[in-house]
Amino acid sequence: MDKDTKRLETMMDFNATATLTRRFDHMSEQEYDDLLECFAAYHPALGAGARGEVEIALTLPAASLAQAVQTASAILAPLRPVGLEVITTQAWDARVGIAPVPELLSVTEVAQKQGVSRQAVLQRIASGMLPARRVGSAWAIPATAAA
Repeated sequence: MDKDTKRLETMMDFNATATLTRRFDHMSEQEYDDLLECFAAYHPALGAGARGEVEIALTLPAASLAQAVQTASAILAPLRPVGLEVITTQAWDARVGIAPVPELLSVTEVAQKQGVSRQAVLQRIASGMLPARRVGSAWAIPATAAA
């Protein structure tokens, strides 16, 4: 495995939230759109902070917290933020109450994993022995239930 591949494997996502001096309710629609477009590669979100100031949140990959802070500082420098918070995306999601999505399997995957037919898996779902949810026309089964 080469050095670049190893580095990519250790990359994590971080969320950087910058606080600006500008008031959110004083932004024009054009300014709002321009900011979103400017930072589009970082999946930006704009909102009002606790005192009505503009807060911009970006998601960026980095190998460490220090690298994420440096990158966020460089990217956001033209905006001259008065505050910057950088945390892992996992910590961000937990803070805002986003639960991680469990690994889900299809009927075919469960059948292969359990060494049974698709029909047997469908019968277990129908009887309530195997928890599953309908997603469109397919079934989604938690991987933990299929073990």
